[in-house]
Amino acid sequence: MHPQRSELDLAIRVDGSPMPSTTYLTTVGVGAFCVVVETRVPHVHGLRLVSSYLGSPGDASRSTHHFSADGLAPGMTVRTFTRPPASAEECVSDHLAQLQDRLEEQGVSARFGSTVEWEPFRLA
Repeated sequence: MHPQRSELDLAIRVDGSPMPSTTYLTTVGVGAFCVVVETRVPHVHGLRLVSSYLGSPGDASRSTHHFSADGLAPGMTVRTFTRPPASAEECVSDHLAQLQDRLEEQGVSARFGSTVEWEPFRLA
């Protein structure tokens, strides 16, 4: 199976104002799965968060989140899930929660929303 990459139409508001950003979703999977979600918010310290999810249905899966921003030391977190995500949409939701946490650590308030419906990629 070839990777499928698409840009997600997400609206990001930072401190109450719309903020230009890009978010890409890449999925690969037959049996096991790999999902990568990448968000860039260039007007907020060149912020970038890349989250990857790797596993197989019915087994533990792992996520890695790499955060970088201008003037800040890059950071990475790794987590293991006993119940793997059931869809790419769950991975995107987790990614956005991680992004919100990283922004709040910098004293920035952010809210996210989708401006269109998108077809979730089933992982199971």
